[in-house]
Amino acid sequence: MSVTISAKEAKANFNKLLDEVATGKRVTIVKSGKPVAHIVPAKNSMRKPGSARGKIVIMPDFDDPLPEELIDFFEN
Repeated sequence: MSVTISAKEAKANFNKLLDEVATGKRVTIVKSGKPVAHIVPAKNSMRKPGSARGKIVIMPDFDDPLPEELIDFFEN
């Protein structure tokens, strides 16, 4: 569902527009009769625990001490 509103009305009713967008509506803001912006619901980008299971491999030596020459490289 979509709602079209003038820039002047959008400015006066911004909080109401956000409430409408939160319900899934798309709002088109027009200026001089031409669309200039859309307000759309944000995508939920929350990560899901375990979604990378099986895609990442941690090597058995991951937390072994670094070689001395690598430590020297960073420290000198």
